[in-house]
Amino acid sequence: MWRVETIVYQCDATDSCGCSKNDAVLTRIIGGETAVSESWGWIVSLRFFSTHICGGSIINPNYVLTAAHCIKAITNFKYAEVVAGIDTISQRNGQVRKINKYWVHPNYNRITYENDIAIIKLSKPLKLKDKISKVCLPTANYSTLQEYPVPGSNLVAIGWGAKSTTFSDSSDTLQQVTVQAVSKLASTCTITIKNPALQFCAGVNQGGKDTCQGDS
Repeated sequence: MWRVETIVYQCDATDSCGCSKNDAVLTRIIGGETAVSESWGWIVSLRFFSTHICGGSIINPNYVLTAAHCIKAITNFKYAEVVAGIDTISQRNGQVRKINKYWVHPNYNRITYENDIAIIKLSKPLKLKDKISKVCLPTANYSTLQEYPVPGSNLVAIGWGAKSTTFSDSSDTLQQVTVQAVSKLASTCTITIKNPALQFCAGVNQGGKDTCQGDS
């Protein structure tokens, strides 16, 4: 008999961040799965010429956090926008905002992807409600830890990116996958991690789970 293990992520509804309309429910299915509707309220779709290119996280009603390489892919911001409050890319009832301003980390390295981070200022504030919320940012001082996230910690990646390395089957519906933080000393990580002080490694021993193009 097959047994599927399920993890339910709940939060205190009185918290100012990290809560969505519905709880996130994840199973240990190889390759990921479709997310429960309205369970990741801070995810947004970054689009160029109405095409999804990357994801982002709402940090407050005016600002979104995304990857620097996503911003660098946009050649004319007149045709760029951010869409919040959706589960599917084809959904038409999301909150759409233009990009008023953006900041790419000054030390972003497009070769090694060090400091691959950027902040977007929206044209007008998002209306936070049941299905749109802001992500919680770390507040503790992790400088005393040798590694963060701690190896073995469960991490969740979400996005509308490609579902395989062929990039031929991007998802219209928000996907989620559970992976584990891996030690920076692991041989599988030393190949891809160029600066352990700024980057971390995650995956699963049996493979088959990862983020892909469009998930950033």
